[in-house]
Amino acid sequence: MLEIAKKEDNKTIETKVYMDMAFIHDVNNNLPAALENYYNAAMLADQVGDNGTKAKAHYNMATIYDDLGKIDPAMIHYYCSLSYDGEAENIDGQALSLNNIGNMYTAKYEYKTSLDYYKLAFGLTKELDNKTGQATILNNIAGIFRDLGYDEKSLKYYRDAIKLDMQAGNVEGYAKSYDLAGDIMLKNGQHDKAKNLYVRSMLAANEVGDTAWQERMTEKLQMTG
Repeated sequence: MLEIAKKEDNKTIETKVYMDMAFIHDVNNNLPAALENYYNAAMLADQVGDNGTKAKAHYNMATIYDDLGKIDPAMIHYYCSLSYDGEAENIDGQALSLNNIGNMYTAKYEYKTSLDYYKLAFGLTKELDNKTGQATILNNIAGIFRDLGYDEKSLKYYRDAIKLDMQAGNVEGYAKSYDLAGDIMLKNGQHDKAKNLYVRSMLAANEVGDTAWQERMTEKLQMTG
């Protein structure tokens, strides 16, 4: 298919083929080949003025570098994705990139900058009424305040995230928030409250049949006494 597209000089089809090849390499963990094909797709998409595909290609490259712990190249591609999604007026894509850029600054312990990006991302997810997206960002914010030792503020954000995930029916999301809030309670010696939160997390895991999560919560419950 690629050779036919090249022969016919059909850059739109050629771009799609490169994206498909990149995805296959990506899921098979052949990351150098995935990056090469995403890059080729981005370059061709630029030639045909396809900002949506450019944004997606750069976002996927960013996530690969992100997973590898390579912050600087990940940030470059997240910023590219953000820019092209802006040109394509893809609000959801912009929110994803903003949130992930926030995560990059969190990894660099630049918390104030992280919060700025999370705030921007939250505004866009709210505009889209994307409750799961809002909950994810609030979880990230809660994590910052937890790491800084502001436990009460962290718990507030976890509570808000739980409410949003419940409204969205995102069981995995609020199971995670219950777990993390429980950790804060356990750290502060509030074993009964920690136990209650871990039980809620376990019940949520049971709801979706996540046995590994249930086992993890069972182990944590043993720590509450």
